[in-house]
Amino acid sequence: MDVLTIGFGIGFIVSFLLFLYYYRKTRIFNHEIQMYDEMIKYLKHIIDMRDEEIRELRTKYGLLKKQCGEIDA
Repeated sequence: MDVLTIGFGIGFIVSFLLFLYYYRKTRIFNHEIQMYDEMIKYLKHIIDMRDEEIRELRTKYGLLKKQCGEIDA
């Protein structure tokens, strides 16, 4: 074998290993992004539920103020 063939063989192997490394790294990175997206959706859902509860409490408080009359401090 001449040096050129060995060089191309080593270059092919190294480039293939680099391809596998970066492919795996991006797959893991994409999986992490997907997990963070799911967490953000869950947190938005919790915030929306809290906003709804706050709206209900404000409505109840407003009705109580109307029924009892406002008490000035």
